[in-house]
Amino acid sequence: FAYLDTGAMYRAAALLGARLGTHLGVETEVNDMLTRLDLAFSAPHPGDDRPRVLLSGEDITDAIRTPQIDRLVSAVAAQPTIRRHMARMQKQFAEQGRVVLEGRDTGTIVCPDADVKIYLDAALDERAKRRLNQRADELSSDKMHKEQTELDRRDRADRERHVGPLRIPDDAIVVDTSDLTIEQQVDKVYRIC
Repeated sequence: FAYLDTGAMYRAAALLGARLGTHLGVETEVNDMLTRLDLAFSAPHPGDDRPRVLLSGEDITDAIRTPQIDRLVSAVAAQPTIRRHMARMQKQFAEQGRVVLEGRDTGTIVCPDADVKIYLDAALDERAKRRLNQRADELSSDKMHKEQTELDRRDRADRERHVGPLRIPDDAIVVDTSDLTIEQQVDKVYRIC
C-alpha cells in the first residue's frame, strides 16, 4: 500500500506560505503560492519511518515539524482555496487504489467511501507527550502545559473551520491509543483492516 500523510501537505503549504510571505486573505497570493507548491514524497531514510516530504526537490521533512509550523498550519488548512486544492490532490492519490491516507478530513471529505475508516484518538496529555518526544524536547510540566494548550487550540480551530472541519465519520471505528504502545496500535488497526 502507498501512504499519504495529508497533514504533511498542509504543513508544506504553511512553510511555503511563510517563506513567500503569503497573506491568506489575499486570493491572488494564495493562488500564486499554490502554483509553486510542487510536492513529492520519497522513501524514508534508513532508521527513520517517516516518508520524506519534498518541496520543489528540497527535503522539508524536519522543517515542517516545528512549533512555528504547528502554529501556522490550522490557518492555512482553514483557507477554502487551499483545502479544495489539497482535496483534489489527495483524491487523485486515492484513485490509485491500495492506499492509506491519514488526515483530519480524509474519511469525511477526501474519501467518504473508503473501505476502512479508523479514527485514532488519544488523551490530550498523551498527545502532548508524544509531540514533545517526537521533537526530542524535554517533558517538563511547563512544556507539557504549553503543548497541551497548543494542541487544544488547533483541535478547536480544526473543528470550527467552515471547510472540511475535523469530525469523526459516522462509519469510522474509533481507536483510543492513549494507553497503547505503537506496536499495540499497529496490531489493533491491522486486525480491524
